[in-house]
Order: sequence, then structure tokens, then C-alpha cells
Amino acid sequence: MWRRGALVEEPHDITRHWRDDLVAFVIGCSFSFEEALMQDGIELRHIASGRNVPMRRTSGAVQPPARSRDR
Repeated sequence: MWRRGALVEEPHDITRHWRDDLVAFVIGCSFSFEEALMQDGIELRHIASGRNVPMRRTSGAVQPPARSRDR
């Protein structure tokens, strides 16, 4: 969890922090959910064709995390 640009906590459960007015997004890796999809019988095209996971290339500008800029 980040507050005012600083990492303050890395909880495994955010239930105690959640409020109805919050919006969240998840950043992750496909490896974290592929197994569950396959167990439910969903065929993943990249695995079926023996390829690596799909990736997206972008030329969009990125910014370093706030804590890097504050040093």
C-alpha cells in the first residue's frame, strides 16, 4: 500500500482497508491465473501452440515510481 508516494504496507488481505468509495486495479502476471483457467477446462491458445505468454509492446512514456523521484 502506498500513501502519499511512500510504500507503507504490503498486506495479504486488504479487507480492513477497503471502503465503498475506493477504486482498485490489479497488476499481475498471467501465470497467477492460468492454472485455474486450465483446471476449469479453458484452453489457453499460447500454451496449446507451445508459445510464450502474449505480450504488448508500447512506445508510451513511463514514469518511475514516486519514491524513486523523491530521492
